[in-house]
Amino acid sequence: LFRSNRLLLLAGAEDPEFLHLEPVDVETIVVDAVRRWTATRRCWLLGSTEEATVMADADRLEVALDALIENAVNHTREPDTIEVAIHRRGARAVISVRDTGSGIPAPDLDHIFDRFVRADPGRSRHTGGFGLGLSIVKAIVDAHGGEVHVASAVGVGTTFEILLPLSPVVADRPEGTWRQGTSG
Repeated sequence: LFRSNRLLLLAGAEDPEFLHLEPVDVETIVVDAVRRWTATRRCWLLGSTEEATVMADADRLEVALDALIENAVNHTREPDTIEVAIHRRGARAVISVRDTGSGIPAPDLDHIFDRFVRADPGRSRHTGGFGLGLSIVKAIVDAHGGEVHVASAVGVGTTFEILLPLSPVVADRPEGTWRQGTSG
């Protein structure tokens, strides 16, 4: 069932109705994701959480972030650290997931976002997924007009970054000066 849901998600990513965009506070998505995953025994860190509002589909963004965290969990052990953070870089919000796990060999980095690809040859469908998680991340981020980047070193760990355009209301203001609130 889980595999078929992921395949349907990938198949629908090109549909114009795939996203239901609205202003989304990225911090809410990140904090909720970290809360969901903290039962998994790792050293969890909530890094910087700069304010960032993006025009996004909150549910799809949650799926992408969960896929990155799941990937980090699958490539770390109990004493390893997983840090999730948000910062702003120019007119973009950057969500990062950094781990101190096994890392990804350099030759595999060019292919990790392809469907059905596993960087770790020791992993199989029986021990660790179908190779769809990172391709789902890329499809969701692409649909939002964003980018996904990865930096990794074997034995050191991996950092994934999702870069999304800030909501126009926020992008025009200097970093750190905008506060979301209610009028009245």
